[in-house]
Parts: sequence; C-alpha cells; structure tokens
Amino acid sequence: MGNLIVDSIEYEKKLIALLKNTQLKTFINISSQSVYGKMSDPMWKETAPLEPDYLYAMGKYTSEIVTELMLKNSNINWTNIRLCSVCENARFIRVFIQNAIEGKAIHLTAPDQYCSFIDVRDVAEALFALIKKAYHIKLQPSYNLGANLLNSIKEIAYLVKDIGEKQYSIDGISICEEESDNHTKIGMDSTLFMETFDWNPKYNMQNMIKSLYEMLVNPSNGEYPNSFKLVYYV
Repeated sequence: MGNLIVDSIEYEKKLIALLKNTQLKTFINISSQSVYGKMSDPMWKETAPLEPDYLYAMGKYTSEIVTELMLKNSNINWTNIRLCSVCENARFIRVFIQNAIEGKAIHLTAPDQYCSFIDVRDVAEALFALIKKAYHIKLQPSYNLGANLLNSIKEIAYLVKDIGEKQYSIDGISICEEESDNHTKIGMDSTLFMETFDWNPKYNMQNMIKSLYEMLVNPSNGEYPNSFKLVYYV
C-alpha cells in the first residue's frame, strides 16, 4: 500500500512538471475528506485543522502539498477538491443491501458511528460545474465536495430495511446491533463549493440506497448512468 502511494505522488510530480510546459490553464487535484482526521467534530469547513491519521489520508494530504508547492507561483489556476465518501464505493452499505436481498441479518458493529456520503452522480455533476466555472474565477486552494449529509450506521441500516420492505417487498429484514464505544463522526461542510459553483446535490441517502437496490436486485437489467459505469465498469 505504501509503495503505491509513493508511486502516485511521484506520478503527480512528473505530471505537473510536464503540464507546466504546456498551455494548461487549470489543474484540479482530487483529495479526500480523510485529511481532516477525527480531531474535531463535523461539519468541517476548509479552514478546519487537518489531521490525516492513516496512510491513505497522509497520501492525500501529501498530494495537496505537492500541488500547492508546484503551482502556487505559476500561471495555472489550481485547487484541491476534498471529496466526501462516495456511496457507491461504500462496501458496508452494499453488504447491508445484499444481506437484505439474500435474507441474511444486517449486523451492526458500530451503530453509533456517523458518516457522510455523496452519490456518484452528484460527484459527476459537481465536477462538471467546477470545470465550467474554473476559467472565469480564481480558485481557492481547497474546496470540500460533499452533500452535507450526516447519518449514523444505524440510521442507514434502518433505511435499508424500510426501503427493502416497502419498495422491494422483502419480508422481515433483520438488524442485529452490537454494543460499541465507536462514536466517531465524519463529515464536511460543502457550502463554499455549492455557492461558488452554483451546484447543489440532488440525491439524499434514501436515493442512494434505492439506486444500490436497483443495481443489486436487477444486475443484468436496465442501463446505469455513466457515473455508475466509472465506478463499477458495468
């Protein structure tokens, strides 16, 4: 894992060095909300202190520093996008829904942990809005990109149960909760991005869960949005 992060940072350095010799006008680095760590309660603004507390988060923080150091005195307009967790990449939500479909119990090992997600379709639209406006404004060093949502694992599990039973006629979805001292809260305030780029998310947690149900209940039917294809190669 560590060597892959090193390779990605080296790739970024070489890419920026190459692009600086071209007519490139804008450079957008995709970072992560993980750079905020867990030092303070959400919702974190871009000015919140950073505390990357594991290898992936440190890699993302390093990519932000590389972007700034290599571009801050250039003619290239640049920014770091701190991306919220993308729902379609969330393994535990997929497991919850798959268990519901297969008649297995949903086990919660940290029901009181809070997390924040954004739908992959909202990510695609948000980045498009950013690209359209980037040529007309001076970009800030960083923007949070999320849906301003904060849900507990327990809330998500019961939404999976409610939607599965009411909309997909799945009977008796069972949820088993374990006691846990994990009360971690993770989430960003994305107001600055929304106001700057005239963008607002369209999908809430219920929408995200329903979309995953659609994908998992009928994996061979229907046509998925291109943004889904980017994640799953369907």
